[in-house]
Amino acid sequence: AKLESRQQVLGNGISLAQAMTWAMDNNLNLRAESLERAVATQNRKIASVSMLPNLTAQAGYSWRSNLSGSSSANVITGAQSLVPSTSSDPESSTRSLEASWNVLDFSLAWLRARSEGDRANMAQESRRRMTHQVALDVVYVWDRAMAFQRIEPALLQIRQDVLSALQQSDRVAASRLRDPIDVLEYRSALLLILKRMDSLVLQMDQSRDELARLLGLPAGTSLRLNEKGGLALTALPTADLKTWQYVALLNRPEVRESLYAKRNAERGGFKRLVEQFPSLLFRYGTNYDSNSFLVNNTWESASASLSLSLVRLATLPLQQRLSAIERDQAEVRADLQATAVLSQVGIAHKAAAYTQNQNCLSGELSKTADE
Repeated sequence: AKLESRQQVLGNGISLAQAMTWAMDNNLNLRAESLERAVATQNRKIASVSMLPNLTAQAGYSWRSNLSGSSSANVITGAQSLVPSTSSDPESSTRSLEASWNVLDFSLAWLRARSEGDRANMAQESRRRMTHQVALDVVYVWDRAMAFQRIEPALLQIRQDVLSALQQSDRVAASRLRDPIDVLEYRSALLLILKRMDSLVLQMDQSRDELARLLGLPAGTSLRLNEKGGLALTALPTADLKTWQYVALLNRPEVRESLYAKRNAERGGFKRLVEQFPSLLFRYGTNYDSNSFLVNNTWESASASLSLSLVRLATLPLQQRLSAIERDQAEVRADLQATAVLSQVGIAHKAAAYTQNQNCLSGELSKTADE
């Protein structure tokens, strides 16, 4: 139902610019990538809040049916030394507000916030990569669909002509007016043409369904394309191969994403090292107890404690070795991604020169055919 409602809003006569805009707004892959980035951004904010001191508020109420009394006894003779007495009311309430701050937890939260920030940047680069791919797919599929829309009437007419020629060849074969071998060769050529035409029609007709998928519309949607309202395409500036490769290394989302992953791996090794440090905890709070037997019903308290896990400290060599492996892995992946980008730019550079040459030759052939 959602896909059909989108179809009604979009209508017919879709230009390339409209298709591009619609794909950017409604493509499900792009929306999924946007949600991934939103989740990563929220995790970064949550990790940043974890750096704040912990503030704990407590309140309690107690009641008993009789007094809480006790006496004491001599530890040597066992004789009772005091009469039973009490130091608490049958009914009392307590309240406290305490702030605590762990230096180790603050350091780890700071590192987690930076790591989540890198993950948010990676999600942003992943969305940018998906945006580029969707734009490229829309242009490619829209061009194929537009070409099919232009030649579809001619293809249908040619197909009718081929079918008529096949029927005529059947009549010629039945009348035996020509050599049967020539008739069979002619019929075989017509069937081969018909087969190739059907294959071409299927491939180009599928471009409509592919365009509908990119636009977030149901398969089989009847789309009428409009040649007006195209994108303003400008020629690329003239530059050598190394310049293009340098620009690609600076701007390609895959390379930037691998660099964020590399930095995150380095920070992960530092995080494992920080985890081995002693935990230093500071506490400060204010308290209240309604017990009437207390001399001071309100008081403030402060404490500091230091703890160190010896078992976790013993795993430090293993943690360092694992961090080194992860850094090497991220380094290799970054180099691999950069090498792939350089290769893609080199192949595309040659393909662009070849395509330009073929375009010039096609223009000359077209002029020669017209003459």
